[in-house]
Amino acid sequence: MKIDLPIRRFIITGGPGTGKSTLLAHLKQRDVLVFEEVSRRLIQEQHQQPNPALPWINLPLFAELCLEQMMTQHADAQPQCLNFYDRAIPDIIAYLRNGGEAVPTVYEQILREKTYEKRVFFAPPWPQIYVNDQERPQKYEESCRISALLKETYEQLGYQLITLPKTSCEARVKFIMEELRVSS
Repeated sequence: MKIDLPIRRFIITGGPGTGKSTLLAHLKQRDVLVFEEVSRRLIQEQHQQPNPALPWINLPLFAELCLEQMMTQHADAQPQCLNFYDRAIPDIIAYLRNGGEAVPTVYEQILREKTYEKRVFFAPPWPQIYVNDQERPQKYEESCRISALLKETYEQLGYQLITLPKTSCEARVKFIMEELRVSS
């Protein structure tokens, strides 16, 4: 008899430059599956296009592209391990709101079908580690505003945010594993 194991999908979210990607690189060294940030990769790809769909040029189109790739990531999750996502569909909703764009109803419909664990790890703004780059043109103040909107959006969607401590990556990994009661 085949037993279907539940798939556990955990989101790590937070504004730009809060240490999410670095944390996930450290988590990747554990026996977990890590899905990298879709938007960062898309921005890199779009910079190579003649008419790029960048979030600061065409946010709704960029959001659609993110959604497509996030749905693929969701489908690629594995039942035999913990699955961690560097941002997820609720992040798209928050960024659309931040840009003053209407949020298509399909996003919340998809969230009802494409479920994630209700406990979400939130990386708070942290000025000591914040840096700008080509994919992250926002100033620190903008990162703080986006962080607040992400927090509000996740809570409105029924998620419980667990704030990550402002400490080393290894300590953050340990915090997550202890929070999930997984031996390290």
